[in-house]
Amino acid sequence: MCIRLAFFCLVFLFTTSVVAKERLIEKSVYDGSYRGVNITMIRELYHLSDKHFRLQAKAKSFWGTINEEEEFYWFENGEIQPVNYQYSQSVLGVKRIRSIAYNWQESKALSIDKKKQVSLSLEPGILGPMTYQLKLRLDLAAKKENLQYKFINRGAIKDYIFSPVHTLKIEHKNSTIENALYVKRTNERSDKQTNLWFDVDKHFVIASLEHIKKGKRHRLFISSTELYPPLSGTPYADFSQAQ
Repeated sequence: MCIRLAFFCLVFLFTTSVVAKERLIEKSVYDGSYRGVNITMIRELYHLSDKHFRLQAKAKSFWGTINEEEEFYWFENGEIQPVNYQYSQSVLGVKRIRSIAYNWQESKALSIDKKKQVSLSLEPGILGPMTYQLKLRLDLAAKKENLQYKFINRGAIKDYIFSPVHTLKIEHKNSTIENALYVKRTNERSDKQTNLWFDVDKHFVIASLEHIKKGKRHRLFISSTELYPPLSGTPYADFSQAQ
C-alpha cells in the first residue's frame, strides 16, 4: 500500500510539474455565424517545453461544441514539425473524433477518422490542419512569395496555394482593423472559396476567416487578441515588434 501511495505521489508531482511548464503565448477570441447560428471560438497557443508547442481551438454554438488541438515542434528558423492532432465534435447529439499521429523517424503518419485508419507517407515540410495556417502567418510576415502548403487532413494529403491580394480596412461590430492583408486560396473548385484577412499590425494574426461553398457564406471575425511575453527563443519573437 505504501509503495502504491509513493508511486501515486511521484506521478502526481510529475504531472503537476509538466502542467506548470505550460505557458500561454497567444490568445485570440472570434465570433461569427455558421448557417445562421452564432459561434464563439477561442484559439490559444501554448509553449510546452523547449521547442514543443500546442495550438488549440474551442468553438461553441447553440448546436454544440468543437475542440481541436495540434502539438508540434517549432524551430528558430520558422520550420514546423507536427507531432499529433486531435479533433472532437458534439453537434446536435452527433459525436465525431479524428486524429493524426506523426512518426518522423519512419516517415509515416496514421490518420484515424471514425473507424477508418489510413497510413500516409511523410515528406519534409508536411504540416497539420492547424499548423499550416501558422506557417502561412510566418511566411506572410517574412514576405515570402511561395505560399504553398501540404498538410494532412481527413486521411489525405491536401495541397493549398494562397495569394495576397491587397491591404484594406475591415470593421466588425465595435472593432476596426486598419491594415488587414487580404489573402485568398487560389487552387479551389469553382463552387468553393476561402478568404483570410491577417492583421499586419498585430503579428499577422488571422483577423477574419471566410468560407463560401455553393453560395453559402460562413465567416468568423476576431474580437480580441493578446501576446504574452517573453517570446525569446521562438520565431514569435519577430512578431512582438509589430504590436
